[in-house]
Amino acid sequence: MSFFESEIVQKEAQEISLKQQEIVNRMPFIPLMDLEDRIEFFDAMLDLIDRQKIFYMRLNLSDDPMAKRLKEDFRRGAVALGMNVEGLSMLDIYDGFRENMENVRQQVLDGEL
Repeated sequence: MSFFESEIVQKEAQEISLKQQEIVNRMPFIPLMDLEDRIEFFDAMLDLIDRQKIFYMRLNLSDDPMAKRLKEDFRRGAVALGMNVEGLSMLDIYDGFRENMENVRQQVLDGEL
């Protein structure tokens, strides 16, 4: 069975896609959100990052050629976003995303944003 034929993989990919779309749809409204809604938004972002990292770890465990291509697509996507990925694994990059999002969330809680 290929990586993408797995019911678990399909379900997780669909959940990630839905969460990404939900976050993108809510982004324009961040300035209008009260503190509770902003924190909820950043918690959703943290959840998405965690799910993406787990999905990427699953890709690492697969020998499926399509999974290997998707892994490389993730890396090219990070480069396209202007990230310096030299010497970093995608797992390091996801950890960096999470750390940055946690910092922003804390700034919101502290009233700095």
